[in-house]
Amino acid sequence: MKLQPLDLNALGPVDWARLAFPQDDGYDTAIFEKIVGLRWGWKHEKPAPGRLTWLDGQVAIDEDNSWGNNFSLADGGP
Repeated sequence: MKLQPLDLNALGPVDWARLAFPQDDGYDTAIFEKIVGLRWGWKHEKPAPGRLTWLDGQVAIDEDNSWGNNFSLADGGP
């Protein structure tokens, strides 16, 4: 995936003080989802019903851990 420059104008207004701490209303998560969408073109999709999940059902767990050993920040991630 090609890394795109982050356009702060496209990101819109950000309350940086709120972003510094976890928010019960999901504000911090929403901002980071916007950032990864703008930067890498990723979008959040809820896991399929019945999948094992963590983080309040937001992240699916791959039971075979097929991706677990392939992640590296040095090469840009998965």
